[in-house]
Amino acid sequence: WYERTAYHKVLYSTCEGGDRIDQGTPHLCPGINGHSAIFWMLVILFPFAITALVAWWWYSKSGMARGKVTCALCNYSHVSGSGVTATLASVPWFLLGLSGIAFEYIASSLESVDEDAQVLHFEDEE
Repeated sequence: WYERTAYHKVLYSTCEGGDRIDQGTPHLCPGINGHSAIFWMLVILFPFAITALVAWWWYSKSGMARGKVTCALCNYSHVSGSGVTATLASVPWFLLGLSGIAFEYIASSLESVDEDAQVLHFEDEE
């Protein structure tokens, strides 16, 4: 890159060679070697460190970490919706989703006319 000067070259100029007073002192771009090895190690390792901290926090919060004492006689059915009742309650929603998929499949397979022909057909009726 070049430092700024008070001069500007016109876009359609046909001048070539000679002194370029529109370009100041030249500087080389630092590129990848412009930073130290410590900088690049931090850039590469920082996302992994953040991910490891979040995973450790989530694991320790989830109760799956060793050493957590749980009460086997406690009733947590109001917290967890994974019982038989919850499974049975989800069956109608599952069937509704399957029927919607089946309807779309059948409706798309019955259409023998493409969209362009439908547009032209509708214009003819009017």
